[in-house]
Amino acid sequence: MGRKTFKNRAISLFLAFLMVLSVIPPGDLAYAAELLTDPPAAKPAIKLEWNPQTEFVKTGEAGKIVLNANAEGLEEGQSAKIQIALTSQETQALRQNFSDDYITETDDEKGTLSLEEFEDGTSSLNISLTRECPTVTKTLEIQTDNGITTPFSIDIAEEDVSAEVIDDQGEAVEPEITVKPGKMAVEAAYQGWMLEIAAPTEPVVLSDDGTIPDFAFTVTGTSQNRGEAGALYTASQTLEGKVSLPEGISWPEGTYTCGSDGVILAGEIPVGQIAGLPGNMTVNSLTRTDAQTLTLQLTRQAEGTPEAEMEDLALTLSFIGGAGGTGTGSDGTWTGGHRGA
Repeated sequence: MGRKTFKNRAISLFLAFLMVLSVIPPGDLAYAAELLTDPPAAKPAIKLEWNPQTEFVKTGEAGKIVLNANAEGLEEGQSAKIQIALTSQETQALRQNFSDDYITETDDEKGTLSLEEFEDGTSSLNISLTRECPTVTKTLEIQTDNGITTPFSIDIAEEDVSAEVIDDQGEAVEPEITVKPGKMAVEAAYQGWMLEIAAPTEPVVLSDDGTIPDFAFTVTGTSQNRGEAGALYTASQTLEGKVSLPEGISWPEGTYTCGSDGVILAGEIPVGQIAGLPGNMTVNSLTRTDAQTLTLQLTRQAEGTPEAEMEDLALTLSFIGGAGGTGTGSDGTWTGGHRGA
C-alpha cells in the first residue's frame, strides 16, 4: 500500500508540472529567452526645436528664428535626416539664409542644413546629422519685403516634421521624434512715402525794376509701398506747402484759386502754376496767409479699399516773380501726410 501511495503522488506531481508548462505559450517562452540573451536596442532620439524670437514681424522688418536639431543614440555608420515642410510663403521668407547651392556653412562639429525647393514654390528644410556631427544650431533671419501676401504665419508644427535614420547598409531605423513647434506671424506694414523738394539752383536776385524773376520749385513723392504684396497701400494723402517771400516783396492781394489747368490766380491775376497734378489730386486750399506767405494744401484719396499703390508725385510749382512787389528772394517748405489702408 505504501509503495502504491508514493507512486500515485509521483504521478500527481508530474501532471501538475505539465499543467504549469501548458499555460505558457511556446512563443512567449522564446521571447523570454531572447530578453535574457539579447535585449532590443533603444531607438535613436531625434529632437527639433523651432524658436521664434518674437511673436510677429512686419513686412520690411527682420525677424529671427533659432533652429536647434539634435540626434542621440546613433550607432556607428548611422545618419539621421530631418525634413521640415515649408509653404511657398515660408520658403520666400527663409530663402535669404541660403547661398546659391542652398547649403549653409558648417564645421566639423555640426551637421548640415539645406533648402530643397520644389516647382510649386514649396520647399523642404533638410537637416543631416551623424554620430560624429549630431547637432545643428542656426539662427534664421526672416525678411518679407516683396512678393509675399500678408498676413500669414511661419508656423512649424509636429506634422510638418519627419525624420529617418539610415545605417551604412541602407537599412532604415525608426527613430523617436520630439518636436517643439513655434509660430511667428508676419503682418503687412505701411512703409510711407519719401518726399523731396528742390529749390532753384541759381540764387533769385532782383531785376532792374525792383522785382524778382520767375522761380520754381519741384516736389517729388516716392511711395515705399511698391511690393507686389506684403504692403499696405495708401488710402489718402495730404500735402501742405508754404512759399515765403522776403521782406519788401509781397503776394498780390485777393482770393487765391487754382483751376483745372493748374494756373494759380490772385483774383484775376495769374501768379503761378502747378504742373504734374495726378488726376485724383485736388488743390484743397490756397491761401495768402500774410503779405509774404502763400500756403497750399493738396489732397487725393483712393476709391474704396486700394488694391494698388497711388502713382508717385512729380510736381512743379512755378511762380511769376513780377506779380509781387520788390524784394530779395524766396524760399519754400513742404510737409506730407499719408494714411495707409
